[in-house]
Amino acid sequence: MKQPTKPKEELPKEITELKHKQYLIYKSIGEQLVERLINSNDFTFIWEEESIQYLSENINNLSEIEIILKRALIIAINESLDVKGSITILPSYLYTDNLASQHDKDVHVSENLQRTLSMLDRYEKAASELINSKQSITGQNLGKQLQPPVTAAAISDAISKHSMKITRLLNEYPDRWSILKTHFKAIQNKIFTPNTLNQLAS
Repeated sequence: MKQPTKPKEELPKEITELKHKQYLIYKSIGEQLVERLINSNDFTFIWEEESIQYLSENINNLSEIEIILKRALIIAINESLDVKGSITILPSYLYTDNLASQHDKDVHVSENLQRTLSMLDRYEKAASELINSKQSITGQNLGKQLQPPVTAAAISDAISKHSMKITRLLNEYPDRWSILKTHFKAIQNKIFTPNTLNQLAS
């Protein structure tokens, strides 16, 4: 027996209800992943509605959600002024541009981070030249190798001022600045995230 067709006015309502159910499902998935990845009472994570909306409308694969969420959590915590407390997961932390190629990431990196990225690139180039000339990688030697040369104190000050951004970039670009991460303690110290993030950064 043929089922009666539903009035057209009921269809938009059903679509809205389905989207709302999908939204709630993705919110539950996100909250469960956060709880599993960060088992700590030090953090309270707040989801912006647009963040859940973005996941529900753009991501269909559970493993991809976990990858995106790991990176989002690292960014969120590194950008927080207070490591303990309330941390908001913004939509920009979840954008799938984060999964693009390194070239695309360079193109899309925010102007706010571009100066820090360029600084790390300059330091890495200078460190490479020191390695080639069999010199130790110290702040003093690195400063002399830069063009124009700077003092070790200037390098220390720059790293201190860019501290949070350096940590974020080191996490977002794990394959870059390998010499600095291996041989320059001032940068090595910026690799580490809070203890509760060790599993995310590994």
